[in-house]
Amino acid sequence: MGLIKTIEQTLDCQGMCQPTTFWWNKDITKGSPQIGCLIGVKNEFKNTSGAAAIVMIVAIIISFCLAICTFGSICTKKD
Repeated sequence: MGLIKTIEQTLDCQGMCQPTTFWWNKDITKGSPQIGCLIGVKNEFKNTSGAAAIVMIVAIIISFCLAICTFGSICTKKD
C-alpha cells in the first residue's frame, strides 16, 4: 500500500488506465481523481525521456565501436 500511496500523492492520479471514483489514500473532499496513473507516469517522465534516449544511443555507439575493435584484433591473420 505504500507504493500506491506514494504514486497517488506524487503523480496526483489513481487507477491504472481509468481513474476510479474515489482516492485510496487521499481525502475524498479534494474531489475525485481526474487521470489514471499511466497518464500520470507518462507526464512525469515526458521531460526526462529525451536525455535517457541520448545516453542510450551513445552507449550503443560505444559498444558497437568496441565490438568492431575486438573483432578486428581477433580476426587478423598472424604470419
